[in-house]
Amino acid sequence: MPEHGVRQRRNVDQRSKYNQSLGRSIEQRPMMINQRNRIGDFELDTVVGPRGHSKAVLLTLIDRKSRFLWAYRLKNRTTATVNEALNKFLATFNGPVHKFYGGPWH
Repeated sequence: MPEHGVRQRRNVDQRSKYNQSLGRSIEQRPMMINQRNRIGDFELDTVVGPRGHSKAVLLTLIDRKSRFLWAYRLKNRTTATVNEALNKFLATFNGPVHKFYGGPWH
């Protein structure tokens, strides 16, 4: 029986459940992307800061061939906000864009 004020730990690893539900693994991307032969294949990810301070996140886009990084500060991590930043990127990027990989967007 637990003592007053002491929480019992659950035996379920919440992080492993979350990672399993994200979709395809990054190892399953096409071989052509791994070879880094063309500009325009991007890895996409979000960087979340410490919890409780702000809902703001960084959206990072890295070109697989050139390794060039673009980063956008977003007010939150909603689909609408991410799509708005991607549209802004596509409007200003002067090169070819073949595909975005990574995160839940692949």
